[in-house]
Amino acid sequence: MQSKFSYKQLKRQVSEILSSDRWESRWEELAAVNPQKLIAPLFSALYSSDPRIKWHAVSCFGRTTSELASYNMEKARIVMRRCIWNLNDESGGIGWGSPEVMAETMTHNRQLANEYHKILFSFIQDKEGADNFLEYPPLRSGAYWGVARLSQVLPDFVQAFSDVLTNSLKQEQNAYILGCTALSFNYINSEDNETDALLRDLVQRSDEITLYWNRSFRSTSLSEISSLALTKREQP
Repeated sequence: MQSKFSYKQLKRQVSEILSSDRWESRWEELAAVNPQKLIAPLFSALYSSDPRIKWHAVSCFGRTTSELASYNMEKARIVMRRCIWNLNDESGGIGWGSPEVMAETMTHNRQLANEYHKILFSFIQDKEGADNFLEYPPLRSGAYWGVARLSQVLPDFVQAFSDVLTNSLKQEQNAYILGCTALSFNYINSEDNETDALLRDLVQRSDEITLYWNRSFRSTSLSEISSLALTKREQP
């Protein structure tokens, strides 16, 4: 597949498509472009101040990297490793969107999920000694969104880390992070009284949050998300 665009033209075209209300159908305009050539413009889009462009880029990343993996798995791994590097202090920048991209990519490719899901969880685990814990809450919140997204599509990869998520309900204070954590429990099984009690505590909170979910923006609350999680946990 050959691109008819120069890099600058492609970057501009990607940004214009991602800001469109018809971005999903319009993405087909780039069907003839080698998916590897779309990676750099998509990474640039993650830094947009327009949340539509940033989040639509996350969605398109999953599809694009999975297509790349279909004919060259190693190049897809390079994308995943670049996301990890972007989150490293040594990268010299802030890896906005990188945890979300990793998760969205994994939902499209089970092999990549098998290889990288533990690294996604390492971003939210504050351990003694060297770790990958993302200390900056706005960045860490992206990892929690990623965990929730992974639980929606591949809950078996998240199930083994249910204790990590329960611990997050105890230790995290950020409303967005707690909302994503509670959302994860909508999709995994965890039959323990401690998790139920922590979710009931969140039901009492009225914090409002905005989530990008199912490819659209949704205003919700900790109370609503936690209530849904409890209801699903009580179902046989």
